[in-house]
Amino acid sequence: MKKKIINGILMVALLFAATTSFVSCKDNVDDELIPVYAQLANVKSGLETRINEIQTQINELQGLKTDIDANKVAIQNLQNQLDLLQSKLDTINTQIQNLSGDIDEIKAELEDMKADIDALGAAVLALQAQILDLYNKVGSMITDIQINQTINDVTGTWNLPGGMSRLLALAAFFGSNETGMTQFPNTNEDAVVLGEALTAAEVAAANGQYYHFDTDNLLAQVRNNAGMIFFTVNSEDPTMFDINDWTLSVQNSAGRTAPITFSDVKPSSYQIQWGIYKSTCVDTDPDKNGDPTFFQARAHIDWKNLEATQFDIEKFIDLQDIAKDVKALYENVKKADDNDSKVNAFINTIAQILVNIYSGNMSGNNYDLKNPSWSAQKLVLSKEVDGVTIKKGAADYDLAVSSVAPLSYNSFWAMEDALAETADEVKDDAKDTLGGAVDSNRFAAFIAACGNKIIKSLKNHGLTKAVAPIVLYNTTDGIKLLRKGKTKKVNAGIMHINVTSLTEELLVPALAKYVALFKDGQKVSATVYPGGVQLMDLDLTKAGNYELVVSAVDYYGFVCNNKYTITVE
Repeated sequence: MKKKIINGILMVALLFAATTSFVSCKDNVDDELIPVYAQLANVKSGLETRINEIQTQINELQGLKTDIDANKVAIQNLQNQLDLLQSKLDTINTQIQNLSGDIDEIKAELEDMKADIDALGAAVLALQAQILDLYNKVGSMITDIQINQTINDVTGTWNLPGGMSRLLALAAFFGSNETGMTQFPNTNEDAVVLGEALTAAEVAAANGQYYHFDTDNLLAQVRNNAGMIFFTVNSEDPTMFDINDWTLSVQNSAGRTAPITFSDVKPSSYQIQWGIYKSTCVDTDPDKNGDPTFFQARAHIDWKNLEATQFDIEKFIDLQDIAKDVKALYENVKKADDNDSKVNAFINTIAQILVNIYSGNMSGNNYDLKNPSWSAQKLVLSKEVDGVTIKKGAADYDLAVSSVAPLSYNSFWAMEDALAETADEVKDDAKDTLGGAVDSNRFAAFIAACGNKIIKSLKNHGLTKAVAPIVLYNTTDGIKLLRKGKTKKVNAGIMHINVTSLTEELLVPALAKYVALFKDGQKVSATVYPGGVQLMDLDLTKAGNYELVVSAVDYYGFVCNNKYTITVE
């Protein structure tokens, strides 16, 4: 390339020399050559510039050649190093080939170690789960169970401060359908013990709120609620205890489980109160700010087990036998020879009557009770953990479980007629027998007066009326009684009433109650309540004439009806 550049330079110089040889030509030739000279000058200038550029490129090429020479040395050095590395690599490959057997063994050992590590990781996770489970179990471990209060239609609530008196019981009423009733309320005259049968319009006002009964089975099959129980469960960590993990049961000291079940077990916001009162079963929502150890549950005795747990008042206290015993009392007194003997005979006979009453349902052999309901019970919580049943019971056997066949509105009706007849005979015998012991005239008159009152009360069915429903109402002057046949005048407002009985519905409870209010013949309200409900409100905010209809059915299908007139001014 350098030779080509030099040849170009010589060609330019030759051209330049040729142009200078024509100076001696004629003037006209010179004039024509002026532009040529100018053009050659430009060419010369351009060639010089080009020569300079070419020279610069030559210089750069010279530097590049120097760099290339230097790089050749570096490349050679690198090649030498590469040859050395290749030699070492060949040596290493030879060593690897020699050690290939050992490497296979190491790989196998590594695979085994990896499997061991995986197994160890799984074991660690399982151990962590066991530790967490153990922590939860310890945290939810029950340390103490205590029953705080019970509510049921049979005994109500007994809870007095200071340990004076407390009755913890779960009990259900039951009976048999002796009237063939299929629904309540109804117009059936044969089932009415007191009052008049309801009219079709009065029954229709219930608008489908009927209790339906099976004529062949127990009435309690419709409503077998044994009440509610409120209890405290203390654990190692209340925040970890879940009542839903546990099953509630009731057991006696022999380990026998009572035929009672529980539902709606949950934390409770119910407020325990002191007192002895009738109370209906309540339902509360858990209180987030309440006691996390306080719970409630509904109790049920299945209708098939009601007779097995029954406490039958008529078997416990036979009123017919009492009437016979009372008559025998006077017979024994009459046979006595003197006053002291008469007194002793009286006391002995009374004592025998009491023994007969209280021995009828009790047993002296605590290993073979005649009535299992007398067996004291305790609340037990249990759950399954890894196939093992864990149980924790309350410390005290302080709970009674029973079903009760109560008396009926009809129980006293026939008996009162029989007792009235018996009382006539007893009164005459008493006058003849005891009259001579003291002032005959005064004593005989006293016996006659008392006997006449008793007989009159019996003939007027005073006992039946004592257990029949009544209506109390609240006024500014206190609690008063609504009376049939008398119009009650009141001011407009809400009347708070209590549908109960003179015996607080203890002897004859209602299975259901129907309360209907009519104004000028038009329905104002009509509601069918469970029998345990006593407190109700009547809307008397508008002036006019009202009729209040109250109907109650017992556990045998017998009905008492009352109708009251109220005028709102």
